[in-house]
Amino acid sequence: MTTNIIAGIWRNAPFQGSIINSIYRLNKFLEEQEIDMEYDIMLLAPEELSKSMTLPNVFIFDGGEDVDPGRYEENNRYSHFSKARDKIEFGFAKFMANNGIKMAGICRGHQLLNVFLGGTLYQDIRKDGIIPRGITHRSGHKVKVPRTRSGSYGPNKNLEVIDFVGTHPFSVSSLHHQSVHHFGRDIVPSLIWEQYADTRQGRINGYIIEGIESVDSMVRGVQSHPEFKGYSKDGLLFAYLMFVDHFSAPLTEVTEEQVTQKFSNLIKNKQAEISSGKGQYVNMSRRSDQPEVATNPRRRSELGRTYTRTREQILGRE
Repeated sequence: MTTNIIAGIWRNAPFQGSIINSIYRLNKFLEEQEIDMEYDIMLLAPEELSKSMTLPNVFIFDGGEDVDPGRYEENNRYSHFSKARDKIEFGFAKFMANNGIKMAGICRGHQLLNVFLGGTLYQDIRKDGIIPRGITHRSGHKVKVPRTRSGSYGPNKNLEVIDFVGTHPFSVSSLHHQSVHHFGRDIVPSLIWEQYADTRQGRINGYIIEGIESVDSMVRGVQSHPEFKGYSKDGLLFAYLMFVDHFSAPLTEVTEEQVTQKFSNLIKNKQAEISSGKGQYVNMSRRSDQPEVATNPRRRSELGRTYTRTREQILGRE
């Protein structure tokens, strides 16, 4: 029996169409892999939020303009933002966090979730000197899982993104002029872009945070746009954002280790971007007869003490 997972999106999200198309392809992929789960879509408006409603299992924050620097206690230098949109989406984030709903962020959404959890942003990666002279940073660049000085992948935890994209560098559809600076509470980097430039002063390293995860496995974000399906790993990266591994575990009644192995095998055997095609799509936002879907009943746990860490500290560079 197929179990339906509800993906929530703001009704006025700018990239809503691309995300819905990616969910079509994700459903087709799950069907091909004989995984008995399917994603439905819930389009939400702020005034509709209520604890008595059928809640989504995961809420997606999409791309667009910058986040107001006032949200992370900085003066505006290079940002272009909408206070109205920020109010709506930070409201969504608070509601979802308070009700134990997983959250996924794409581009602006990835940055918004970091700020929501107490982090900060570089307002312009070039003007702030994050990209050294002589280095280009445009769509199609490669990202990779960060390694610590000891050679292990990921700081403080086993990064869940590895089960989807592996550890080798891969290209992404990335269009942005800002990036994560200080991390939010219990946020760790899952993907980075890294390049070197030879200057008169020596070899300079430039790197940018391109993905984040929370240590409680409730938040995932990527700086790129996997919904654009421009590169071979975009489909698997989108599946990662949709928490396919988490939702499949209780549905298939297997252990977490078996689920991890299953998705690792998919990557090794198929090396697939999710194939194009029509999946099953139901707009759940107006259905009054929708049966209750099992959601995570526990409230999101406290994220621990409030702190922010620089990129250098968390990547083991200091």
